[in-house]
Amino acid sequence: MSNEENTYQTKFKKELVDNDIILSVRHLKMFFSLGQGKRLKAVHDVSFDIKKGECFGLVGESGCGKTTTGRSIIRLHKVTSGSVYFKGYRINAGSRWNEKEIKWKTIKANNKIKDLKLEMNNIISEMNNNDEEAKAEIEKVKAEYDKKIKAIKDELAEIVAVQKEKIKQIKFDNAHVSRKLMSKMQMIFQDPIDSLDPRMTVEDIIQEGLKIQGFTNREENHKKAVEVLQEVGLIPDYLSRYPNEFSGGQRQRIGIARAVIMSPEFLICDEPISALDVSIQAQVVNLLIKLQKELGLTYLFIAHDLSMVKHISD
Repeated sequence: MSNEENTYQTKFKKELVDNDIILSVRHLKMFFSLGQGKRLKAVHDVSFDIKKGECFGLVGESGCGKTTTGRSIIRLHKVTSGSVYFKGYRINAGSRWNEKEIKWKTIKANNKIKDLKLEMNNIISEMNNNDEEAKAEIEKVKAEYDKKIKAIKDELAEIVAVQKEKIKQIKFDNAHVSRKLMSKMQMIFQDPIDSLDPRMTVEDIIQEGLKIQGFTNREENHKKAVEVLQEVGLIPDYLSRYPNEFSGGQRQRIGIARAVIMSPEFLICDEPISALDVSIQAQVVNLLIKLQKELGLTYLFIAHDLSMVKHISD
């Protein structure tokens, strides 16, 4: 077994893989701090599974947290709580629920202990403590309540230990996500203008992911860039040009090429046509459908247009 496999051994969920589930989102929460103790609950308790080869539609009104969900899945956000599993491995998780569980249980236990001590003191105050027999009875009462208090403390200590171990595991998981694994998940962004660096050539943009993954053979990278550019319906001559020389639809095709060159298994399509002219939208959707069939891709298709989601989703 490789070191990478050892790293993931504790958080691999075999049942997800056995059921052909490539992505599993469990109780995902993503809160943003607004200052002064206020928080924006962008995503609150979202759960779903996506099977290999399907196109899963995530639809909702603008501002409801769709994009935040997608960005959380691909680790552009550190989630507040919940877990994201990709190909059976946990790739993003938050510990806020575990931390709150410790806090709630501690408060509850301390209140119980406080009530027991008050109850014990009331009983003792009514007892006669002038003779040895009465003192022995008082010690008996104290011992009885000490036993109850100890049981509460022991139970709390066990709960805290379990939750701290889970928090430790979450931190470990987040710190040891494989780059190779994450390269199999890519994202097509909503705005084809802002998502492409205007200072980079098309070739540099498309090859960026390859270079991050350590693919440094210039000839091989160029060959792959030519191939994917043709796959998305653009000509190789465009590789030396810059994003501002292209239309919105062409820029989105470049963004798709940037994702496809990594040979992904899963694509997050974050409203990929919402910023495009209506005349171009169908072309981009048809391209995505074509690539899914040819490359065996799985999609999370995010949109606010219900009719479009119905058209492309399974």
